[in-house]
Amino acid sequence: MRSFIGTHEVLDSNDFAELVLGTDPDLWLGVEDETSEERAARMDAALDILADDPTLITHVAVVTISALEEHVRQLAARWGRTTAVAECDAADRIPTLRQAGGAR
Repeated sequence: MRSFIGTHEVLDSNDFAELVLGTDPDLWLGVEDETSEERAARMDAALDILADDPTLITHVAVVTISALEEHVRQLAARWGRTTAVAECDAADRIPTLRQAGGAR
């Protein structure tokens, strides 16, 4: 099955996150082996974007939590263990999201 957001086809979870946020998820999550200078530049850019659109933080938080949950599941599967990560919507763990009209 193919998924679309507007006229854009979603090929993977990274595409989905980028279409939802309007920015590359790597801006918020970072990349492997980035230098301290690259991290500082990335964080400055992220702060500028959030200054322009403070409501974006809700979506960034949900995407970040989801990415962390998936990473924990992958690590647990690799080690042959189960995880304590609950199978629920990431927004459920951020009480202010619903009050602020956040992602759902």
